Amino acid sequence: MININCSLPCFFENDGKCTLTHVISLSSTPHPKCIYFTPKDSSPSKHPSLDTMYNKTED
Repeated sequence: MININCSLPCFFENDGKCTLTHVISLSSTPHPKCIYFTPKDSSPSKHPSLDTMYNKTED
């Protein structure tokens, strides 16, 4: 596991660390210090949990 320090007001920041664990599409509004930056005040519905993203079942 990689520990990445983060002090940005980002959705993936938690206790000064980046919690992003999988590569995702680049942010539409990247921060100069982070191409995955997503503001914390973004709606959680825009960010499905990793379980939801990787464990989808076909109906």
